[in-house]
Amino acid sequence: MISIEKAFELVEKEIENDNLRKHMLAVSKIMDAHADKPGIGEEDKEKWILVGLLHDLDYEKKKFSDKSFARSMSRENIMICEELGFERNEFFKLALEALQTISDELGL
Repeated sequence: MISIEKAFELVEKEIENDNLRKHMLAVSKIMDAHADKPGIGEEDKEKWILVGLLHDLDYEKKKFSDKSFARSMSRENIMICEELGFERNEFFKLALEALQTISDELGL
């Protein structure tokens, strides 16, 4: 498995758009906060962080070549958090708290 440090290096190397990099960092931080849920081990927590960080690694390439890219995305998909055992308000609270810890890096 790739290390979190190597994943950050990959994002810096491959992603040109600063806002996209910030988005990826934000999602990674949110995933990190939610991976503190009881029952998630340290190795799984690293996977959650990596998924958040790398989820859009191909975005800049795909968005121009594939017209249907992300067409099916919906805000309702956020409700999957409840299927993972997170109450919706708890999910949003943890996400906002996580983002506050990196607000300077995100330019907030």
